[in-house]
Amino acid sequence: MSAAPTPAWQPEFYLDETGLEIADADPDPATRGEALETALRGLVALLEQLRDDDMRRLKHQDVYWANVLPGLTLYDLLYPSGARTPEQAALDPDILAAVRKQIDALSEWDAEAGWEQRDGAMLTSRDRVAEKLMMRLPEPAALIVVSGHEEAIPEGRAGVSAGADERRPAVPFRVGSDRTLTAFYRSLPDLLDSDAEEFLSIARVAYRRLAFKPGIAREFDQFEEPYRSIRPKVAQALAGLNDHLLDIVRDCKGDHACIEEGFKGAAGYGISRERGRTHHNKAAMREREITIDGRQLVCEWHLKIKRHIDRIHFHFGQPEPHKDRVIIGIFTSHLAL
Repeated sequence: MSAAPTPAWQPEFYLDETGLEIADADPDPATRGEALETALRGLVALLEQLRDDDMRRLKHQDVYWANVLPGLTLYDLLYPSGARTPEQAALDPDILAAVRKQIDALSEWDAEAGWEQRDGAMLTSRDRVAEKLMMRLPEPAALIVVSGHEEAIPEGRAGVSAGADERRPAVPFRVGSDRTLTAFYRSLPDLLDSDAEEFLSIARVAYRRLAFKPGIAREFDQFEEPYRSIRPKVAQALAGLNDHLLDIVRDCKGDHACIEEGFKGAAGYGISRERGRTHHNKAAMREREITIDGRQLVCEWHLKIKRHIDRIHFHFGQPEPHKDRVIIGIFTSHLAL
């Protein structure tokens, strides 16, 4: 389970009752049933991930009357009272039980006084999230939808559009898959203008294939470039390490030149292992040692944020409990050679 985020940045996620209907459903009942089951499995996986990330998950009290297919409400799907439709008959009962469990566990946001209506009209979850953004409340918020209802994600700045305040989304961000959830998490440091500690707290859910040495947030000061200008560069570098490195290491079967070339092509950053001169310098190698979970590791592999300065030292993470994660061990301008 991921480490719980700090309350200062913890987002709220609202199940969007207008974003649960399967888009462009095929008229063939069997095909529609398959599409519905795929969407429901994705929704359950997303809700479980948000639960494991210790995020606030909320729903409108009328969400059960939202359509999941034309003419079929969520309530009728989960609690059928008569003959089942062909789409319902094709569904795995276990997935229906999982959907019931996850949605029943969500808190009803409109049970809170003062939020249920505006000008005599009932607010939807989309209305509430949009209103929270307009009010510039400190906690970020997003909508939960089934896959296919996600908004287009601007490359590099997920869900963030320019405006009077460039760090505020112009429209509510929709999360419908692990990909868009990750993009939302990765957008938060810019959105919130996070300090180093908050950035590393968010990083633990934004980069799930990385593990971080305790206290590494304090090492942002070791970079030559100032924190706020280097933060997006560190974020991009961590995304490259998270998204590509372990797959490249596996495919290259330990060939260092292959790893370096493959990562450069995939992520755009140079990485390398220390060479003979540094290996023969015991004091220099000690600078690359870290301790994590009682284990001492040597982080001689490093990513070059700039050609001659500012480095992220890492370890491939073979020891348990980080076998399948890259360990981020040192932030520095440059270590001794």
